[in-house]
Amino acid sequence: MKLLRRSSVWEPLPVRSFAATAHALSTGPEWEYAAMIDRMRRPSASTRVAHSTQSWLLWDSSGFVFSRFREPLPTVPPRPAPAPRSIMGLESDVDYCCRLLGCMSSERVPYLLMRRSPAAISAPVPAELRVTQLGPQDHAAVLPLEAAYQREEVLLPGHLLHNQTVSRHLERSLQQHVGIGVWYKGELIAKAHTNARGITCCQIGGVYTVPAYRGRGCAELALRTLLKTLQARRTTISLFVKPHNTPGRRLYSRLGFETVGRFAIAYV
Repeated sequence: MKLLRRSSVWEPLPVRSFAATAHALSTGPEWEYAAMIDRMRRPSASTRVAHSTQSWLLWDSSGFVFSRFREPLPTVPPRPAPAPRSIMGLESDVDYCCRLLGCMSSERVPYLLMRRSPAAISAPVPAELRVTQLGPQDHAAVLPLEAAYQREEVLLPGHLLHNQTVSRHLERSLQQHVGIGVWYKGELIAKAHTNARGITCCQIGGVYTVPAYRGRGCAELALRTLLKTLQARRTTISLFVKPHNTPGRRLYSRLGFETVGRFAIAYV
């Protein structure tokens, strides 16, 4: 990936400034762009960040662009602007970023952004179930659930799921993030985990229950345990959910989440 050049509007952010910038941006509201801050704190060798006054763009190694726009809005893109595969952020930021970069999105997926303030929560475990924190040693057990989650919630119509990519992503997730698994008779039947860890906010994703065990409170148990685990950090928790996912929205509302905005991912 080519280095971004300084221009009259955009400036490249040196890698040495990523951590300090992440702290500055975390003053808020961090739940609107927790993934951007997470990647500034743990950049890959190919992570690039450009800023223009109060606006920020981050490119990561997977081709994702994370955007945060504030007035005064830039009117020209960074040069050269690495070609994105997808753009993620607040709905208004994604729309503006697509126009700024001249991207035609082939698919655009809308979400509701939800937030939960730090608060105590209980997580009683039924006698027949076992709940554990997931780690790298659980990769083989988690992989079928993660692949199923990707097929149901992430994969676009007409696209194929690449199992090796899912496996590599899961390996990193189990090393870097907090995950909770619900087990029944030695079988992993539900999971939930963080997928972005900011400074004042953690973002949750990958909530999934094996179809045969749905409707029994397994996802709620995984989420309650995850929220209880994160409780000691006193961080805000965010997530995004598809508007038509009524069961998910009801569950999140029951656990204290409130809708605070509209989120989107544009695939280009």
